[in-house]
Amino acid sequence: MLLNLKTEIARRKLSCRKIARGVGISKEAMSHKVTEKSQFTRSEMYAIHDMFFPDTDMKYLFASDKEARE
Repeated sequence: MLLNLKTEIARRKLSCRKIARGVGISKEAMSHKVTEKSQFTRSEMYAIHDMFFPDTDMKYLFASDKEARE
């Protein structure tokens, strides 16, 4: 799961639906990507970062908690 992304979404009182609309994907696709059932494309990652989290480090934002457990 991308816990940092989830945390930042909550911290800024955004919704996955709003972010999904912003990058042109469905809410379901957004949910699958946040839970790492599928992966964000590079262009989706840049769009999310640039539109919603420009002041946040991209590596932090999209760090997988799977990496932390290994």
